[in-house]
Amino acid sequence: MAAATSDFVGVKGEREILSSRTFAAPRARVWEAWLDPVQLSQWWGPDGFTTTTLELDLRVGGMWRFVMHGPDGANYPSECEFTEVVPMERVSVRMTGGKDDGRRVQMERTMTWEEVDGGTRMSIHMTFPTQDERDFVVAVHGALRGSEQMHERLAKLLANER
Repeated sequence: MAAATSDFVGVKGEREILSSRTFAAPRARVWEAWLDPVQLSQWWGPDGFTTTTLELDLRVGGMWRFVMHGPDGANYPSECEFTEVVPMERVSVRMTGGKDDGRRVQMERTMTWEEVDGGTRMSIHMTFPTQDERDFVVAVHGALRGSEQMHERLAKLLANER
């Protein structure tokens, strides 16, 4: 399989962030890396972060509760309610999260896993209630660079198996 490639990370429209990456791994393997809390903790979030999954009830109406732990000791708790679940293809959530002592943000997030030549394209589409919310996570939380780093961390996890 070909090496992982960064397809796109950026803002879209007034309220959206889109990131996608093609990984040199089968779709079932990329899905498993997201579904397994042990693996998820190794790559979900920017460089230096770890993630603790408190609950992952993958069904419409179920919750994904997790805390991202920053390298500076800050915690970023998040709650996601699943609004759509199509295993290994598409998952949508309504999410609220942010720094423990900071501004909380809301978004709708859809993740897709698509088989492509030589691997799997995983895309994350975030839609915020307002442009201000979107701009806040870009400026304050470094969402664009963090998305790139997160994709790179997942690529490394998948590559370590070959």
